[in-house]
Formats: sequence, structure tokens, C-alpha cells
Amino acid sequence: MDERTMFKLMEGFGLGMGGTYGTCGALTGAMAIVGMRLSGGNLDGPLTKAETYKVAERIIDEFRQMNHSCVCRDLKGIETDSPFKSCDEYIADASAILERTIFAT
Repeated sequence: MDERTMFKLMEGFGLGMGGTYGTCGALTGAMAIVGMRLSGGNLDGPLTKAETYKVAERIIDEFRQMNHSCVCRDLKGIETDSPFKSCDEYIADASAILERTIFAT
């Protein structure tokens, strides 16, 4: 998928899904890529779902271990006024985990 189309598809996932400060947008983006990479796309018999969920869970667990949370409001320090890292760094973390997990050869 080209970068512009991917941006358009994922734009609303920022700030913890549409500004709600829920799940980190870097992680929701990573989950979209996991599905695109691993899903067989079989609507009548989604045989790849269990493996996709397993890989997604592994990525989320690793991100949580690295950053102590998966929740935007915690990561950005909304209530403490003390962010752990910048959003760009969380995106880099999610990207690195994705690369190690599903793109490594």
C-alpha cells in the first residue's frame, strides 16, 4: 500500500484513537499491519485468526514491557504532566517490534 493511502486509512487512530487518549495509535497502526501481513482474508473460514491474535498479543506485550503501558494518556503523561517519550519514539518502538516480529527473515 502506498504511504498516502496508508496515512489516510490510519489518520483517525492518532491520540489514542480519535483523540480519546485510549490505546496508543502506534499500536493500533501496528495491529492493522499485522492483519494485512498475516490474515488469509478468508471471510468464510478465517483460519489465520488464532495466529494473527497470537502475534498481535506478542507485539502488544513487548511494547508494554518497553514503555510500561499501551495507553496514550499514560504514555503522554496526561495526568502526570510527565511524558515518558515522544510520540515519534513510540512509533519507532512499534515499528521496530513489527520488523523483528513479522518482517524478519
